[in-house]
Amino acid sequence: MFVLYLDSAYVFSSRKGTNGGKLSRVQVYRVIRAMGDRVGVKVSPHYLRHSHATHSLKNGCDLHLLSESLGHGNIAITSRYLHTTGNDGSANYLSL
Repeated sequence: MFVLYLDSAYVFSSRKGTNGGKLSRVQVYRVIRAMGDRVGVKVSPHYLRHSHATHSLKNGCDLHLLSESLGHGNIAITSRYLHTTGNDGSANYLSL
């Protein structure tokens, strides 16, 4: 069972302790993988992080804010999420 502690600093918290404790990377991976398996979706923490970054930028999030949220030490790392999608292209910004 998964429990969300609203006053926890962690997204995924352990049931141990009063506020829940930090889960290890392996534990988080197992929780996410198990949830995906239950609904028939292949998912990982990396995939969720990448999706968060991509959708945030697509919806107008500032690159510096996202970089800070993701804990990147260099904005060049965050800029990797500035990729284009199938419907994107510079021609969309030309006046006809």
